[in-house]
Amino acid sequence: MATWQQGNAGSLLAGIGTNNANAPQASDANTALSFIRDNNDRTRAGENNLGMQLAGAAGSIANSWQKGEQVQRQKTFQQEYANAFDSGDRGAMRGLVAKYPEQFEAVRNGMGFIDEDQRNTVGSLAASARLAAQSPEAMGQWLQSNAGDLTRVGVNPSDVAQMYQQNPAGFSQFVDHLGIASLGPDKYFDLQANNAKLQQTGQIAQANLGLGQQRLQQQAQYQQGQLAQGQQQLNLTAQKNQADNANKQLELSMKAGENSAKSQATQQAAVQKMQDYVGAHQSNVSNVSNMLETVNQVKGTAPAPAEGQPDPNIKPEDFDRVFGFGGKANSLIPGSPSADAWAKIDQMQGQARLMGVIGMKGTGPVSDSEGQAAARAFLAINQNMSPKAARAAVDNWQKVLQRQADYLQKQQPTVETYQQKINAFNAGQGGMAAPRTGQNQDGYTFLGGDPSNPNRWRKN
Repeated sequence: MATWQQGNAGSLLAGIGTNNANAPQASDANTALSFIRDNNDRTRAGENNLGMQLAGAAGSIANSWQKGEQVQRQKTFQQEYANAFDSGDRGAMRGLVAKYPEQFEAVRNGMGFIDEDQRNTVGSLAASARLAAQSPEAMGQWLQSNAGDLTRVGVNPSDVAQMYQQNPAGFSQFVDHLGIASLGPDKYFDLQANNAKLQQTGQIAQANLGLGQQRLQQQAQYQQGQLAQGQQQLNLTAQKNQADNANKQLELSMKAGENSAKSQATQQAAVQKMQDYVGAHQSNVSNVSNMLETVNQVKGTAPAPAEGQPDPNIKPEDFDRVFGFGGKANSLIPGSPSADAWAKIDQMQGQARLMGVIGMKGTGPVSDSEGQAAARAFLAINQNMSPKAARAAVDNWQKVLQRQADYLQKQQPTVETYQQKINAFNAGQGGMAAPRTGQNQDGYTFLGGDPSNPNRWRKN
């Protein structure tokens, strides 16, 4: 059992009977509640055993009891109560009420309750406090919700908070003893069970709501991912369309045999647009290839490394350890396989952000927050997920990348054709200089800037 200091308990619960002139005062409360004592370093048979102290309160209050057989009966009750409490045997505790009714009645009378309402309120508060004591957050909410009832029965909420902060485990034992003494085991345990059932029902409803919201969020993220990838393909398609038009201009100019400075500038501008498209395509191919390689390493399916080289693949058990309960803590252990696994997953998320930024080009300046939103749209992974859900997200990300790779592959023949034309033009026309500002050609004067732009030429 946990160590407990009685000092606060006596002053805390003495207030229960302050409005009753006939109720015991603080000293009486300390006597009646002497079961709240330090018992960590005591044996269960010792005088400081919590259960034995609770039962012993009956002997100090009921002064009219006879000695002899009743003393022996009281000692037997003390031991049986302690055994039932320590083992958590609620059935045995309930049986003690029928076997020793006078013992429970004596303790209850010694509590100094004003009336039945106060006794029931104290017992109910004890039952709900026992449930709330499972976490500091729940205890804080309980204190806020029940401050009025605590004050009404003569208990200072601040004292309760202090008792809990000093020893949460001891506080749980304290409220159990208080609830049993106030209501009796039957009613107290039933009330505790009802409170737990209500809490579980609320948690289930909250979990279902959260699951529904998570599914909606994932659906929205998937749709955003589809749109972002579509935007990326549109951007590359727009570059391809510009390159196609430039290719036509180049062919027409070369077929016409144009060889003026203006026509040469037009041809060079057309070739540059084709080169821009080829470069963008090659960059996308490289990025997607690297991203697919990272995905394979995360999934543990990448090719085995060369002899003597570290294995970049994440083992399934290491993947599992960085998700769900304790996942974040595991990933923060320096030098551990879990830390390495999360670093690889984090790398994949960074690549997802790159994909999002690329996909948003052409839509205006891309801020960091916009890039992060794009990354989440492609890869909705966080460490609160279960390993199964995280694997599903990785699979979805792999499908996104594969769609992009397929799209790029379809454009490869056109890219190769353009590259051949670019090489041929550079080989045959590489020595041609661009027009200088102020240069006259075919009745026009070049004003500077892009020679392919008609507005940069003035008619003489």
